[in-house]
Amino acid sequence: MDLPFDVVCFASKDWRSHRQRPHWVAMELGRRGASVLFVENVATRLPHLREAKRVVAKLGRWTRSSVSTTGNEVAPGIVVDAPLVPPLQHWRWVRRLAANRLARRVRRRLRRRAGRRLVVLTYLPMPVIGDVATLLGADLLIYDWADDASSHMVGASVRHRQRVAVWENQMLANAGLVFVASAELLRRRCATRPDAVGLPHGAPFPRQVARARSEASCTGPPTIGFVGSITEFTDLGLVAELARARPEWSFVMVGPARVRLDELRAMPNVVLTGGLEYEEVHGYLASFDAAIVPYRVTPAIEV
Repeated sequence: MDLPFDVVCFASKDWRSHRQRPHWVAMELGRRGASVLFVENVATRLPHLREAKRVVAKLGRWTRSSVSTTGNEVAPGIVVDAPLVPPLQHWRWVRRLAANRLARRVRRRLRRRAGRRLVVLTYLPMPVIGDVATLLGADLLIYDWADDASSHMVGASVRHRQRVAVWENQMLANAGLVFVASAELLRRRCATRPDAVGLPHGAPFPRQVARARSEASCTGPPTIGFVGSITEFTDLGLVAELARARPEWSFVMVGPARVRLDELRAMPNVVLTGGLEYEEVHGYLASFDAAIVPYRVTPAIEV
């Protein structure tokens, strides 16, 4: 089926990060014939000093993507762009300037085809995205509310978290179509958007899966595994406690880490794989005897 849409996807993720909901949706849209401009993560707040490496990488991607006016084609029907948007959209003049510049950049890179409708799909609640949808004359603005953004902003001030919560409410009210990733998110906003559509997380599973290499189980079965980003929300103390309590079991943590893992790295029955290609992850999943989701219980995780 050839979808007659041109889609601007404000993805909240970078294309080269491990595949998540925005990647799968963009790839499926491209596979079905839509033209997709995948706009990499745009900052919702000022970065901290400890994020300097990430900021430098972002500046590098912006520089490279700015050289070409056609964007970087990464998959059939999918072009990636990495714009810079000032994270000060509560200042009206900054928001207006950012929206106009971003709309011009999108127009140059989106491969419009005659007779096709324009859809703006966003995973971010920032008001500049709604402004861009208006400036582009989009036929439809879709908000895929996959996470409670204000709850996930570790390190942000209370004032800014409250500001982002307001932006979420505004995006929920203004979008023509709203997808919601979980029943809890739907419950939190059912009064605002009773017509919201539940769309749970998911990913395609390959027909053939090779089990992970033998070193995944460092001390032998059973193998207890985790797959996902290792962040401030991961209860590393709990994982370490489990590993100490069962030294004859193997504990495998699959995914990129944004926090220090010194204690786990020193434990003989813990394997830390780091970030892997998507195809490799299934092999590790197949090798697990049990899987765990050791997240701290917080409002962000409860969704």
